[in-house]
Amino acid sequence: MNKKLIKGNKRLTFLLIVVSLIFFVLIMRLFYVQVINSEEYQTLATMQRTRDIPIPAMRGSILDRNGNKLAFSIKTFTIWARPTEIDDLESTIESIDNVTKLNKEDIYSKIDDETTLFNIKRGLNKETADAIQNLQLKGVWITDDIQRVYPYDNFAAHVIGHTSLDNIGIAGIEQSFNDVMTGIPGKYLISTDASGRQLAFGTDKEYQPIDGYNVVLTIDQVIQHYLENALEDAYRDNEPKSVYGIVMNTKTGEILAMATKPDYNLNQPREANAEYYDVDLENMENIEKVNFWSQMWRNPVVSDLYEPGSIFKLVTASAGLEENVVTPYTMFNAKGYLVVDGIKINCWSHAHPHGEETLTEGLENSCNPVFMETEIMLGKETFYKYVDDFGFGEKTGIGLPAEASPLLIPLKTLNNVEAAIMSFGQGISVTPLQMIRMIGAIANNGLMMQPYIIKEITDDNGNIIDEFEPEAISQVISEKTSIEMRLMMESVVDNGSGSNAQIAGIRIGGKTGTSQKIIDGTYSDSLAYSSFAGIGPVEDPEVAVLIIIDESSFSSFGSVIAAPVAKDVLENTFRYLGVSPQLESSEENIEVPNFIGLQYSEVVRKANALNLNLSATSVEAIDDKFIIEDQYPKAGKMVQESALIIIKVKKVDENEID
Repeated sequence: MNKKLIKGNKRLTFLLIVVSLIFFVLIMRLFYVQVINSEEYQTLATMQRTRDIPIPAMRGSILDRNGNKLAFSIKTFTIWARPTEIDDLESTIESIDNVTKLNKEDIYSKIDDETTLFNIKRGLNKETADAIQNLQLKGVWITDDIQRVYPYDNFAAHVIGHTSLDNIGIAGIEQSFNDVMTGIPGKYLISTDASGRQLAFGTDKEYQPIDGYNVVLTIDQVIQHYLENALEDAYRDNEPKSVYGIVMNTKTGEILAMATKPDYNLNQPREANAEYYDVDLENMENIEKVNFWSQMWRNPVVSDLYEPGSIFKLVTASAGLEENVVTPYTMFNAKGYLVVDGIKINCWSHAHPHGEETLTEGLENSCNPVFMETEIMLGKETFYKYVDDFGFGEKTGIGLPAEASPLLIPLKTLNNVEAAIMSFGQGISVTPLQMIRMIGAIANNGLMMQPYIIKEITDDNGNIIDEFEPEAISQVISEKTSIEMRLMMESVVDNGSGSNAQIAGIRIGGKTGTSQKIIDGTYSDSLAYSSFAGIGPVEDPEVAVLIIIDESSFSSFGSVIAAPVAKDVLENTFRYLGVSPQLESSEENIEVPNFIGLQYSEVVRKANALNLNLSATSVEAIDDKFIIEDQYPKAGKMVQESALIIIKVKKVDENEID
């Protein structure tokens, strides 16, 4: 008996231990769930008994520099539905359709056994939303929503960009400053039972969204309007592949206008404007559509590379003047070509050589051999240094999406032929934005400024959250070289290929450009970029403009088709900025005397009396053994006080002096 009792006690003891262990494990599990990890399980429980409906934040606006809204958001309403709570889905959809027309096929395609919450329709106005609400449909809610509005459709399209239906920026400023403008969304929490039905006496909570900040651009709506109109006319008149332009404040680096044609409607970004595009989007494959949209939304001013052609001669001339290897009156004998390392490189006018000409006349005529010879005098290392100093080795960092890096041959592999070709703007690929940065530096007394397009970030109360100031990058050339370059550019407009950019009463400097496009590895005879860069007023430049016409159907010369567009933009911009034409009768203006043939001391006396400055192109000490052989500006030109006059001197024998 004792043995049986002992055996029974052992079984009971074992069972007791097992049960105790089970209870201990359960207690530890409860302790873990209710104490150690309580917050996580409370969150899960809350998620099971609640549903949240998003409340989007109001996206910040995009404004021009004067506070004009270029993009903003408005409050709309969205219909939400939960199929598990709807007794008769078809009847409910029909009732809503009677108030606001629905895409029923799309709605039914969204619903399956797993669907708990979906939106039926977005973008409702308040009247329609109230009408739906008054139907008191079970399982249907109306919530606030946000709709992006672009009041001017395609105005500054490639700068502003657009958003998706979910208010996410996917191009332009909308993309690059998406985080700044988005804000923090809120949500509406409702209590539900296990089947997802709203509880009549549940605890509902609403978390208000935090609105996004506003982005204020440096763009001026009026100047942008002038640029867009001029480009539209150029697109219509020349039937090109595309046209684009930029206007920049030379003193600050602010982008005042930037535009491209063709463009697109920001309110309907996935529709192709029939005026520009002959495509059938409906019959395209999805990948074809995506590629087409990407190209349509792309901003070529920032993202596309091109060979700048003759406008790049401004870099070569600036380097030559700064290094004192040439002066504006250095003579060249242009034979229509130049042989470099056994390779014959033609001028664009090789059939009619320019012959004897100065550096200034070479710029007027856009003569390739003049600038190849200047590069050779500089040496390719020194020349390359100025190419790099003018910013052609890096992006500008303007803050717009997909900025392209320039392409140039590394110095260590650059041969003499490639350097000679680069001197007149071939063999190097840059963006238009990088080009206008260089033009602005020449105009701004040699000081290169950082281009920027964002003026400030503000909240809805006008408080400045972040502000962007002008930023100097480097002094690329001296003030003296800058003045000489500006006068040479003025001569291009007054006497050379840029004559179509002349504006009565305002001194304009400029440079034309024509660069053949590379097709299948060789330069095309018929396809080219035609361009013009302009600055003004020459005595104290305020703005720079760059116009590029891609594959014109009528002419490839920038002097013929791009210069008039730049004139239109500059003339309207100066009128808007209050830059008045100099009237010949104005007491503030000075008529440049004729200095040619006079002795140097007489020229100095006359210049001082008129408060004009002189710059003589001679490396020798100048005295009365020199007479004036040429001058710029020419006699009779109206200039302001303190204007610089470049004089070319010639040493004569004492017997020739009266």
